[in-house]
Amino acid sequence: MKRTFSSHTASDYDWNDILRQVDVMQVGGLDDHETWYRACLSLRAAAIESPADEETLRELWLSLSRNSGGYKGDRDVMTQWRSCRTPSRISPGTIIAHLRANGVTMTRGHHSLPYIPRRVAPVVQSRPEPIYYEERWEDYQRTTRPNVIEMSNLYRFLKSLYPSTHEAFKRYEVGYDGRRTMFRYLDVNHRLRQIKAMAYCSDGHRDKSIYPLIYRKQPQDGQRAELVYFGEHLLARHPDSPVAVVESEKTAIIASMVIHGVIWLATGSKSNLNALSERSVLNGRDVTLYPDADAIADWRKIAQQHHWHDASLLIPDYESLLTAIAPTADIADYFVSKSESTRKSPRIDA
Repeated sequence: MKRTFSSHTASDYDWNDILRQVDVMQVGGLDDHETWYRACLSLRAAAIESPADEETLRELWLSLSRNSGGYKGDRDVMTQWRSCRTPSRISPGTIIAHLRANGVTMTRGHHSLPYIPRRVAPVVQSRPEPIYYEERWEDYQRTTRPNVIEMSNLYRFLKSLYPSTHEAFKRYEVGYDGRRTMFRYLDVNHRLRQIKAMAYCSDGHRDKSIYPLIYRKQPQDGQRAELVYFGEHLLARHPDSPVAVVESEKTAIIASMVIHGVIWLATGSKSNLNALSERSVLNGRDVTLYPDADAIADWRKIAQQHHWHDASLLIPDYESLLTAIAPTADIADYFVSKSESTRKSPRIDA
């Protein structure tokens, strides 16, 4: 969608008639995220030029989105509309050119009576029900008791560096089964999706002689396996807090003890961010990505696609700070190296 200029202002157009045409012709074309976002900015610019038409322009945004390939529901569409309030260099000419290219006559003159669009959304394929893992309450209690958690090698190592380790483990609902530290993946509604259990040595390294385990329910007919962020349940508790995303569950826990006032989430894997970034739980949030040293290029692309912040661009020498520790180091390695003042910092595997 190219930016174009016109001698007319947005108030010269009959947006009620234009909305009627879009609705009847089912005009869409906002199929990729960048085009969709630029259309939102352009319609917002039109609303600034013609405040009396803001409601109609909002309905136009909704109709265009419903008829486009990336439509995920009205809630997602209106969340984007609210986030496009900041003035930009995008002019109303951008959306005008798009509408013309799709056969819409840009009516000018006296405004017609308000048009009430048809409330028939395009057929959206129903999504199968998500899968929840059912953990017995007695197992949860047994693995999260303080005297049990304190036996975890990871807990003991972090406790030697950070006095708030117990509170952090409790906040993320981390458990210990006698051999492995248990990371519970709870969604934004506090429903358990899976448990990842991994063993650690006394020095904070992963104990790779003990296989990690993943507890989750296998999908049946009409169900779907869906990735969620580790720590996602904290989003509902702090709706206005900024969000930081890292790869490792352990990194999220460590970072939460170093930088307060931020919700630290983990993807569980470098490649998981591709799928997780398409979920709506971070819509409208101030998000910053903190990639591992070997994932900076990949995560930077995702940050650009979703208009998120990229720590590797915000923090001077971010990449060199990590690679000086190890080729695959993450922000937790840097924090731990700073926390240890009397002995050499051991490398913590992600």
